[in-house]
Amino acid sequence: MWKRLQDTQYYILFTKDFVHEICITDYVNIWTTIFSEKTFLAQLKENNVGLELDNDGVDQENKKFIQKGLQLLSNPEKLKKISVVLEENNKTLKLKMIMWYGYNFCFECKLSKGSEELFFHKVTHMLLKTISDLRSSENELRSLLISKDKEIEEYKCEGGKIAHCHKTLPFNNREHLKKYKLYEENFGLSNVPTDLIKKGDDILRNNDIKQEHVADLNMKPVPVVKTEPSSQPGLESACPIPLIQSFVKREPEVKRETVNGCNKKKRKKFNL
Repeated sequence: MWKRLQDTQYYILFTKDFVHEICITDYVNIWTTIFSEKTFLAQLKENNVGLELDNDGVDQENKKFIQKGLQLLSNPEKLKKISVVLEENNKTLKLKMIMWYGYNFCFECKLSKGSEELFFHKVTHMLLKTISDLRSSENELRSLLISKDKEIEEYKCEGGKIAHCHKTLPFNNREHLKKYKLYEENFGLSNVPTDLIKKGDDILRNNDIKQEHVADLNMKPVPVVKTEPSSQPGLESACPIPLIQSFVKREPEVKRETVNGCNKKKRKKFNL
């Protein structure tokens, strides 16, 4: 579900599947980033240096960090402070969120601008399905009202009486359609094109969008030491602002050796 970031023009969509995915949109563009469980935890700890949540061990503390991070992203209406800054000609969006737990709990990240296909999948497709659902609901309710008016007239013709407190004017279908006409102005008399909705469903089923921006879970984050001071008043805290993490995939070096005249691959062992 898209949720508004309080009084800003931006909306956030946070989903937790096999990765933590964050999307931000202004209904014109979309920005996105993803975290694995490990990189999400690392980001939270970088943003809250010196914060200790539990004395019962590292595992319990990590669970509490994750829990508070999920609460923060899932409930933007409860946040104490929000900062959204566009950078690099709108190619990057820097997000900072603070939730109050008796102390400031901070989450910061950078999101990259997504493709047109991603925008269609995450925004346009959802809106089309919503419009289609509302249109079907309206048609069903209008049909039901017309049928009920006929039943009332038949009831009256058979001598039935309706209490004054329950009397209502008959439903005027023509006037209703004149008043609410934006759908017909935009889509005509037809329903929302089913091929567009099917296209979005196919993208979701084939998981093409996910592959576009989901990092390999075997990739390990390279911690960023450089931090930037907050430029927005009221957002000062003990949390540094880390630059976006970059990911590099670390693979064992492959070495070949000859055994009985044949080439054989030998993997170089890591010194762990």
